[in-house]
Amino acid sequence: SGFVDGFMTARLDRMEAVLADREWLLDGGFSVADILMAHVLAVVQDDTLLAPHARVTAYRDRCFARPAWQRVIDSYRARVEAERAAHREPTEEAAQFSRNQAQDMRVGAA
Repeated sequence: SGFVDGFMTARLDRMEAVLADREWLLDGGFSVADILMAHVLAVVQDDTLLAPHARVTAYRDRCFARPAWQRVIDSYRARVEAERAAHREPTEEAAQFSRNQAQDMRVGAA
């Protein structure tokens, strides 16, 4: 919707400005704030919202490239696959998370 897109664009514009002179959200380096924001950015489905925000996109990719993030994603995917292998359907939340993360990894690798 127009309201949501406008709201997101305003927040991404602000984040773009914050990231102009730093690598992470806080001056002290990578923090829980970055973990939380990476999670938020992972669920952004509309790449056109991020396209004009090169610093935010690079920031998101840095967060996703961290080894700890990769371990968490790999662990979660393994759990989803184990559920499937046991002929149980994964919960919708698990399946959606896995789809989102797979898409994010493709975007981050591009």
